[in-house]
Amino acid sequence: MHQTCDGDFGRRSAIGKLPAVYARRADTEIARELFDKLAASAPPPLVARIVADDYEETTANGRVRTVSYRWSLPNVAPGILFTLSVAPLDSAEIQVLGSVAIIR
Repeated sequence: MHQTCDGDFGRRSAIGKLPAVYARRADTEIARELFDKLAASAPPPLVARIVADDYEETTANGRVRTVSYRWSLPNVAPGILFTLSVAPLDSAEIQVLGSVAIIR
């Protein structure tokens, strides 16, 4: 069975040189589940590690949870950083923001 995340998407953004995609309205639980499924499973020989799982209270979006995973070779710092921020509050300006970055 294929699981999707319906919402108000369609806008892509570049924050500086950081590619990002966001959703104004989305099911934040499904978005988080799909993100974890993708980001927690790096293809060999890469290894996935969770590097952040933080909460922040914001004015515009309420309580925001940000999770980041790094894919890299074992015991090597450079790699790929996947980050997802979710704001379940119905009145949040943006409910889901995801980005990918190469770290050196």
